[in-house]
Amino acid sequence: MRSRDRGTADISVEEMNAIIEAEVPKRALKIIAITIPEQPNRTVTMNLASPAQISGTGQGAPGGRMGQGQGARGQRPEGGVEQRPPGGGDQRPEGSRGQRPDRPRPDGERVAPPGVDGEASEDAEQPQPRPPMRVRNFIQVNPYTGEIVGEGRNAADPFLMSMMRLHRFFWLPIDIGRPVVGWATIIFCVLCLSGLVLWLPKTLGSFLRWGSWRVGLRVRFRKGGWALLYDLHNTVGFYILIPALILALTGLCWSFAWYRDGVSHLLGDRVFGARMQQPAVIEPVDELAKPLTVGEMIARKNELLPGPGEISVSIPTNRESAMVIRKGRTGFFDLNIPDRSQWDPFRGTVIPVEFFGQTVEVERFIDRPLGSKIVVSIRGLHFGDITGMSSKIFFFFVCLFATTLPITGTIWWSKKLRKKYKKH
Repeated sequence: MRSRDRGTADISVEEMNAIIEAEVPKRALKIIAITIPEQPNRTVTMNLASPAQISGTGQGAPGGRMGQGQGARGQRPEGGVEQRPPGGGDQRPEGSRGQRPDRPRPDGERVAPPGVDGEASEDAEQPQPRPPMRVRNFIQVNPYTGEIVGEGRNAADPFLMSMMRLHRFFWLPIDIGRPVVGWATIIFCVLCLSGLVLWLPKTLGSFLRWGSWRVGLRVRFRKGGWALLYDLHNTVGFYILIPALILALTGLCWSFAWYRDGVSHLLGDRVFGARMQQPAVIEPVDELAKPLTVGEMIARKNELLPGPGEISVSIPTNRESAMVIRKGRTGFFDLNIPDRSQWDPFRGTVIPVEFFGQTVEVERFIDRPLGSKIVVSIRGLHFGDITGMSSKIFFFFVCLFATTLPITGTIWWSKKLRKKYKKH
């Protein structure tokens, strides 16, 4: 793919849309979201949904990424914390608004459009001259030629889905596996904090001497043997303590509703509140009025929020909902939380919304209170992509070293146990 200026392409979004409609069977050709990357050599991503999946909905999820934002219809109750339905923030009934196609459910299963896994539905029309595509969740389009270069899943998806079930439910039924993983995470937090207490100097006198601290801050590679094993557990554990606790404490938000409620109350904003966020309702328009094109809406968005960045557009599926456009940076060190705005697709005007006591045109991350900034960062912190590739690499090594702690700790504990047994 040849280079291009950021934010531009050789063909328009509407031309890509026409190409896709010619390739995708009509039973699942509705495009609900488009993601235009910041990098000039990346493909454009389009999310698809069948009419049955978007029936009664007002907004698709943007570009395969969970958006960040405030309460339903851009409004927020006083106090900053919205009311949640019973059962926790990540439990939604089937067919609820904003449900993305092919999105993993809590039990690990995906919601896929009917008849898109190679099985032809009874009401499907005859295929085009080119074989009909097997639509999954999204497709990748070359922004210069309009060629469809990829689709949803790949060969690694079954393995990754299995790992997700192991990570979240330990391959157990959801009602059993979720609390098992949650309580194991709590035990991990307790072990981390107790390990910190054991790491600290034992007496006040040693606490005040630098030499006592220096012992716990270096790994004695030359010593080898048990001394090296002890340092790998003691010293490495100290260095990764804070990021490991961050991963554990944010992960508990997926395990326990009471924990999410407590964090929401403490920080003044609802954890995972964006999952139930709905677009604003626009003023009624004439039935013959036609909305502006996605390209025109993106151009107006760039006037309001100029500069490079990845753009995600959630396309409304009815004439009463606003179009939600998000724009954020995706560089090596860039904060991976986009700013959000809502637009009237018929008039091309931005819709002001209530945002923490102020009426704003753009919900910017920088304008959030500290507690809300932490809340909207929970997903990025746990996934490790809060600052793009830099944080992914950092948290990868944190997780890698964290897996050695149970091994080195168990070996050291067995040594002390054998020593105690020989003594008796």
